[in-house]
Amino acid sequence: AIVGAVFAALAATQTRVLVRTDSAATVTAYFAAFVSIAALATLPFGWVMPDPLDAALLIAMGICGGVGQVRMRQGFFSVQQACPSCRGAGEVIDDPCRECRGSGSQEKRKTLSVKVPAGVDTGDRIRLSGEGDRPPGGVPGDLYVEVRIAEHPIFERRGGDLHAEIPISIVTAALGGEVEVPSLDGRLQVAVPRGTQTGKTFRLRGKGMPSVRGHGVGDLLCRVVVETPVRLDDEQEKLLLRLGETLGESHSPQQTSWMDRVKRFFDA
Repeated sequence: AIVGAVFAALAATQTRVLVRTDSAATVTAYFAAFVSIAALATLPFGWVMPDPLDAALLIAMGICGGVGQVRMRQGFFSVQQACPSCRGAGEVIDDPCRECRGSGSQEKRKTLSVKVPAGVDTGDRIRLSGEGDRPPGGVPGDLYVEVRIAEHPIFERRGGDLHAEIPISIVTAALGGEVEVPSLDGRLQVAVPRGTQTGKTFRLRGKGMPSVRGHGVGDLLCRVVVETPVRLDDEQEKLLLRLGETLGESHSPQQTSWMDRVKRFFDA
């Protein structure tokens, strides 16, 4: 009675369940398909309707007959895809549990330890073998962890090189001296020559990022920024004014050159 009800429902929706057979009596369950009643007259050789006993077996194993794949045919076109009944597993669970609902797997939270090699950059991927999803009846795949490098308060990475801005006082810029520079290897001392201007870059070779593929180490480039004194008291302002009165064009070569270019621009 149940099988008859199933076939009555299929007939009401204008569909037929078909299986490929080697003979009219034995279901080989090669694959199954839905075909409209109007297309029954044009079925290829070897496609027949299953008898009630074979149909009961077919329902228990999914509409694919246990193969896990179905073929949809419309005219001259044929498309093979995963069985919508068993979802490619080849069988249908009659009484699925509440946890997995017949899928055979449960979603759980798991914490993994990832070994990050030195020199990785944004966009690099780290593969964890066997930690991916497991298809029905298959082996688990791999999990890929994509790296995103967070911004650093001091360093800016450009390939294998690190860039940093180093503020220095106007006195150090004028008279020279040493400034302390941070690096991945610790603190370093950089000699600043007399008359250093803003924008001067010092290259510390081999103090950058290592190559993730072992192709050497980048450099650390320190760009100098000369700070202008702020919040001066009266005495300090007087000293600066007296210093400015003693300075000539030879003490400010960049300003003199810039003023000459401005003059030529307006005279042109």
